[in-house]
Amino acid sequence: MIAPNGRRTFVLSRGLEYFTESELDMQIGVGREEWPIAILKELIDNALDAAESAGVAPVVDIETTDDGFLVRDNGPGIPATTIEKSFDYNVRVSDKLGYVTPTRGRLGNALMVVWAAPYVDTGESRIIIRTQGRRHEITVRLDRIEQQPAVDQEVHADTLEIGTEIRLIWPDSS
Repeated sequence: MIAPNGRRTFVLSRGLEYFTESELDMQIGVGREEWPIAILKELIDNALDAAESAGVAPVVDIETTDDGFLVRDNGPGIPATTIEKSFDYNVRVSDKLGYVTPTRGRLGNALMVVWAAPYVDTGESRIIIRTQGRRHEITVRLDRIEQQPAVDQEVHADTLEIGTEIRLIWPDSS
């Protein structure tokens, strides 16, 4: 539609909002150079929350390497449906968002940021989640025509039954 002043009205998908540096700066709360440490902290906070919700003393393992980092916890594990729902950038998925509690994070965007930030920073995003006897291998790219993130997931059987392990392949992030 062309307005009387000659301008067109554009309708843009909100699906790509997380795939801009300015939006991620707002969502993460820090600038690009600090994204990896902020996301690592968020994953640690989520690991502590998971153990608390399961009523167990938290055990959180952290590994950093030249090609990324890993956080492993002893909570109940992220359900596969939660992982899959987090690929939809038109909604928020959270087990905390609807509750008033003193919690470390309640935005309902942690996984969405985990998928997007490495992509925006390096042009690629690969994450491996091991939980509840499954290994989810996730890669992210953008479909510029559809104006949506394109999240590909392969799911395989895995030996990790207790807890969640999230590995971000993010060169030069540590």
